[in-house]
Amino acid sequence: AAAMGGALMAILDITIVNVALSDIRASFGTPLDQIAWVSTGYMMANIVAIPMSGWFQRRFGFRNYFTASLLLFTAGSALCGVAWDLPSFVAFRVVQGLGGGAIIPTAQAILFLRFPQEKQGIVAGLMATSGAFGPLMGPYIGGVIIDGASWHWIFLVNVPFGILAAILIWENLGEPNFRAPDIRI
Repeated sequence: AAAMGGALMAILDITIVNVALSDIRASFGTPLDQIAWVSTGYMMANIVAIPMSGWFQRRFGFRNYFTASLLLFTAGSALCGVAWDLPSFVAFRVVQGLGGGAIIPTAQAILFLRFPQEKQGIVAGLMATSGAFGPLMGPYIGGVIIDGASWHWIFLVNVPFGILAAILIWENLGEPNFRAPDIRI
């Protein structure tokens, strides 16, 4: 549940911010041609983190890497919620995107490794469902948050969920035989 929740949180953040872009633009007094960096920075960081995840998983272990990724995503979310201008906001979105990009493949790897071969179709279905559910529900959830509060809460709402997921993963994802490989340069 914590792995799926973390993955859903990262996937949801890809689209949830889109409904808040005009409010964010107005808040920072940003020209229209520069506000796209809010989404672009997040996606570029995701794209950088995803292919490196396999190496980091083997080097640090699933539990350590996934927990660190969740905490990085959560810290980036909190910083986005308190950003003071567009450059700081884009930088914090990059931090958030690095964590989010690491969460998605690591959650998938954790789920596939924890379930037996005959249950892996269910795991694939769950991952596909969260992969579709996040972008589908992101604009709706973002709109509800914007209507009830300010754009800052789109990011601040991730903080308790991210911390909870990190605690659950740390407490419940055992790797008793994990030993970091010797890496010589």
